[in-house]
Amino acid sequence: EQPADRPHSVTTATMSLLGLATLLVIAAHVVLAQDGAHVELDEHGNLLISSEPGKTVFVNGINVLSLMERLDALEWAAASTSAVTATMTSTSTAATMTATAASTATTSTASMSTSTATTSTTTTTTTTTTSTPICTAEQCVSNSSCLTGRCHSTLGCQYDPVDCNDGNDCTDDSCNPASGCVHTDVNCFYDLCHTPSCMPGVGCVNTNISCDDGNPCTTDSCDPGKGCQNEPTNCTVADQCLVGSCDPISGCVTALVNCDDGNDCTVDSCNATTGCVHTDVDCFYDICHTPSCVPGIGCVNTNITCDDHNICTIDSCDPAKGGCQHIPKCDDGKPCTTDSCSNAGVCSNVEIDCDDGNYCTADVCIFGTCRNYNVCD
Repeated sequence: EQPADRPHSVTTATMSLLGLATLLVIAAHVVLAQDGAHVELDEHGNLLISSEPGKTVFVNGINVLSLMERLDALEWAAASTSAVTATMTSTSTAATMTATAASTATTSTASMSTSTATTSTTTTTTTTTTSTPICTAEQCVSNSSCLTGRCHSTLGCQYDPVDCNDGNDCTDDSCNPASGCVHTDVNCFYDLCHTPSCMPGVGCVNTNISCDDGNPCTTDSCDPGKGCQNEPTNCTVADQCLVGSCDPISGCVTALVNCDDGNDCTVDSCNATTGCVHTDVDCFYDICHTPSCVPGIGCVNTNITCDDHNICTIDSCDPAKGGCQHIPKCDDGKPCTTDSCSNAGVCSNVEIDCDDGNYCTADVCIFGTCRNYNVCD
């Protein structure tokens, strides 16, 4: 009876003598020794042929059983099964001869004891070899949804990866052993300055975003890490006498700097390099006035004082004559008078005396100069 853990019988031979098993052990050992196989009998009389631990072919009077479950042992199993079959076929004749000899010996002994001729019939069982597939499609079913199993006639179970390519450039194709193919939308993100999208047949397409806020008073740009940047436009100009500003419609415009310091006593101006200049106002009018500047009023010109504290002079100021004028008070405008002024301010205008005491001369004053003309010639 076959053991329950030996489901596949590749060769079955019925033998009746323990000696035949012994001969089979010897023959198998000789045949398989060149392949490095180990041959022995277990406690139940089974012939054990193995190439490595856990890979065993059983041979006894009932069957030869191959138990291989891994791909790397299948090739050896095929060779071992072929060798055992050849061995059992080659020993079939020996088994028949041994059985016949045993039967003849039994008959001869019986005839001598009972003097009765007995005819013995010896039956020989012929070994039959049956070819069994090394695997089936059911045995090669994969536990992974990512592998497809198939049975190869010589290599046994083979496993091929499942093709998860869906032909779509916009998905990332992968496989989950438990659930099978997985198609995840591809991540086309590039940076904050591009709008990601995916086009079938092309793949990821990143389009520049527009950071134009429609405001002429901002400078628009994009930072890959921060996105759109809309910074106030710098309308500053190099000319220090101009001030830049931004008009919501026109953009940058300039205007003159207001240099008025509110001081009436300064003259306000502007230098293109240094900016506003505030110079003290020049209030000079003429030499007959003292200039000054009064905050809130501006320049004030005050008449200078020409008083020489002389009671006998008339004091005045004439810019054309150089300023203060001190005219004698008693000057009568006549050149032939002698003008004088007392301490009291009383004028005296006395004609010049041109008399030279000579009766033969005519004494006259001409423009303040005495002339004495001879009148006696």
